[in-house]
Amino acid sequence: MKIIAKLLPYLITAISVSSCVTSKPVLPPDNSIQKLKIPMSIKSIQIVDSRDSVSMGDDIQLPFILKPNQHIEFYPNLSEVHKSLLSTLIDDNMVQEPGEGFEIQVELLEAIKIFSSTWTSEKEQVKAKVRVTASNGTGRIWSEAQGESFVTSIDAQNAKFEELYKLNLKNVTYKALELLKTYKAPVTDS
Repeated sequence: MKIIAKLLPYLITAISVSSCVTSKPVLPPDNSIQKLKIPMSIKSIQIVDSRDSVSMGDDIQLPFILKPNQHIEFYPNLSEVHKSLLSTLIDDNMVQEPGEGFEIQVELLEAIKIFSSTWTSEKEQVKAKVRVTASNGTGRIWSEAQGESFVTSIDAQNAKFEELYKLNLKNVTYKALELLKTYKAPVTDS
């Protein structure tokens, strides 16, 4: 009984701390569910990576054993899956209208996955910045957006990390499209 009395404060602390962190992180909402209906015919869509650095390897190497104060940064390649995701997003948010079509270019200016840890949790964080440019024979318009998302859990996993990364790319590009929609007329090149 004395042993239980001595261990009770430690057990209560362990249960309290573990209840603050989930093993199944909740992802942020997908903002692109509401369609923007931008009145713009698409001639072509180009997705380009304009970042200065991209990491080697397929994905971030998550540690097998948790150590406090770990910090890992990874700059993912712009894969065909990512390009397809963004192309579909653009296609889904445009409404064809008569006239000359626009060439749409999405530039990935920044994109990173960041893993960090403490004694009690692991944090998966993603950041992205994109520029969307729409141009035709009469001019061009563009917008930039950036954003970040993170989840905290007790067991980071590559599949969930990638899901968070793709969702953030999608939400940031959607935000750039929202800004693009607010422009009244294309800005002419001078």
